[in-house]
Amino acid sequence: MRIPQSLHNAKIQLEKARLATKKEVDEDSMRHLESIINAAQPGTDEERTQQKLIKGMYNDDKNGFLRFVRGKSFEPILLWTESRAIINYLGLRNIVYIRWDNEARAYVVSKFVKREEPANAVLSTIE
Repeated sequence: MRIPQSLHNAKIQLEKARLATKKEVDEDSMRHLESIINAAQPGTDEERTQQKLIKGMYNDDKNGFLRFVRGKSFEPILLWTESRAIINYLGLRNIVYIRWDNEARAYVVSKFVKREEPANAVLSTIE
């Protein structure tokens, strides 16, 4: 399977991106990652059709799909699935948060902030 040029370019850029390689989180590294991911999104009708097929297979069996694409030359198709898969593909879990902004029709990258446990939840486990 030959991946679209936008995904191939993204793979090359991600291999050099500071956030993806060194896990250095700052405004510049997040904006750079954001631009790479957004540039990789489908730009033609044919690519949008391919993305629908990829998302359909992914949503049908996420674990099976992930096992199938991991380590393959077409692994960057994960950039066409969902935020969680992109985060895991890039090894950025608990480092940054990626969300799809429907209004802007683009991904937004922000620093991951761990949720605090409610104080009463801690107290209830002690009692």
